[in-house]
Amino acid sequence: MARSANAVTRQADAGALAKWVTFGIGQEPYGIPVLQVQEVLKVPEIAAVPEAPGHVLGIINLHGNVVTMLDMRRRFHLDERPHDDATRIILVEMGESVGGILVDRVEVLIELGPHQFAPLPSSGHRNNANVLSGVAHLGEETLIPIDADKLLSPEDWQALDAG
Repeated sequence: MARSANAVTRQADAGALAKWVTFGIGQEPYGIPVLQVQEVLKVPEIAAVPEAPGHVLGIINLHGNVVTMLDMRRRFHLDERPHDDATRIILVEMGESVGGILVDRVEVLIELGPHQFAPLPSSGHRNNANVLSGVAHLGEETLIPIDADKLLSPEDWQALDAG
C-alpha cells in the first residue's frame, strides 16, 4: 500500500529516520520518501492524452502498464526548458496508482529525522501548498518535501479517465 509523505513525516515524528530521494526543479531542491519511489528513468517517448490537465505530459507504456506522466515544472508554474542528460522521470506511488514525475535532475538519497521538519511558510507556495508537506532543514539548506498522493487532484484523475 502507498505511503504518503505525511505518513513518512509521522514516522520521523516518532523518532525514526526516514530516507528521501532528492531532486531539483529549477533551483529548488525537493524530496519524496524513498518508500514511494519505484524507479528512476531517462525520459521515454510520451504519448499525449487529449483534454488532460495542463501539468499532465501524457502516458507511457511501462512493462505493460499505462503510467501517467506529470511535468513538475508545469505543476509548479515554472517556465519550460528543454530536456537534457540530467532530466529524469521518477516513478512514484500516488495513492493507489503509480505515476511519473518529470524533474530537472535527481540528486541524492538522504535521511531526515523529526527535528528537521517544519511547517511550510504561509507565503511563496500558495498555488502548490496542497502538494508540499512542509520544509526540511539540512543545516543551512532547505528541502521541500512533496506529498505525491496529492500531485493529481480527484478532478485531474476524472479528466484522465474521460480522456
